[in-house]
Amino acid sequence: MPALAHNFQMAIKEAKTNKSTDLSLRGDKNSEGRNVLFAIPEAVFELSELETLDLSNNMLRTLPPELARLKKLKHVNVALNPLAEIPDRPGLMLDSDQIQHFVEKQKAFGRKTLSVFVFAEAG
Repeated sequence: MPALAHNFQMAIKEAKTNKSTDLSLRGDKNSEGRNVLFAIPEAVFELSELETLDLSNNMLRTLPPELARLKKLKHVNVALNPLAEIPDRPGLMLDSDQIQHFVEKQKAFGRKTLSVFVFAEAG
């Protein structure tokens, strides 16, 4: 796995220091692959105050079950990632393009069922 880009390291460190509720780890695919995530850094799962996580425009193929450790998480942006599966994780919001891409991919593999969980904000 490539080393974590400096801007991602700094964003995570700042979020931890400030106990932030929002974290953007939006990738930059125009940077010759240097500023994209292939996996969510373990340090993210220690940010217990996170409510919003932007993982868009990266190269994530899966979202790990460790997301469940982030109890306050309400919104995860995973648009523009080549997801191979959508996890059963309450709170995950996918944009319509991502859902459509996933549905088409499942049809291509001959899968007839699809579960998509779109999280609602806790009331």
